[in-house]
Amino acid sequence: MPQRSVDTPANKSLKTALIVDDHPLFCDALSLMVKMLTEVENPQTCKTLAEALDLIDAGLRPDVLMLDLSLPDVSGLEGLLRLRGRNPDQVILVVSSISDNQMISAALAAGAQGFIPKHSPKEIFRQAFETLRTGEVFLPPSYVETRHLEKGPSESDRAIDQLTTLTRQQARILRLMGAGKLNKQIAFDLSIAEATVKAHITAILRKLNAQNRTQAVLIAQQAKFGNLAQMDQNTG
Repeated sequence: MPQRSVDTPANKSLKTALIVDDHPLFCDALSLMVKMLTEVENPQTCKTLAEALDLIDAGLRPDVLMLDLSLPDVSGLEGLLRLRGRNPDQVILVVSSISDNQMISAALAAGAQGFIPKHSPKEIFRQAFETLRTGEVFLPPSYVETRHLEKGPSESDRAIDQLTTLTRQQARILRLMGAGKLNKQIAFDLSIAEATVKAHITAILRKLNAQNRTQAVLIAQQAKFGNLAQMDQNTG
């Protein structure tokens, strides 16, 4: 089983979990499996990224956060990036049906401590928790690492690093920019002043080192920051 070190304590106790997944049957099955195979007795669940962020804002600090990449209010790596930005120390285990090599690499680059394809047998879930508990990154058996660190970070890696610096409101505005919205339309959608939108866009361009709106959207797309043209505008 391929593993990589992660900056978490060895033999970490993993007794609490938050599962973020909007598919009721899979979420229930995953909850039961986690209780059966790990130390977690009563995993919490929620259906959207907004609910997860609200729980974190209220003080929830699960030992493991199990995240689906396709949620009603977010898609791609945006959910992972926003959770990582909200709590950099949170252990995040991605559980996704989108499990090609490129997506796994991108999720790890964005800060996930592990990745499990949804179709995996229960033994893989048990191994993932054991791996995280010992302070290692969990990689599924099907994964073949293609990143060559000696060549330096890829454009996608650099874009991910830049996007993690955005605030929640800036992330919303960037998605609306990607959908082709004008400043006044963004202001209407978010119920804020157009001058506030302009100020946020200036900050976004500075953080992404972008010269204009188009370049900012391209940087977001490089990092698989969701399908910008189709994402729900109301992320909560």
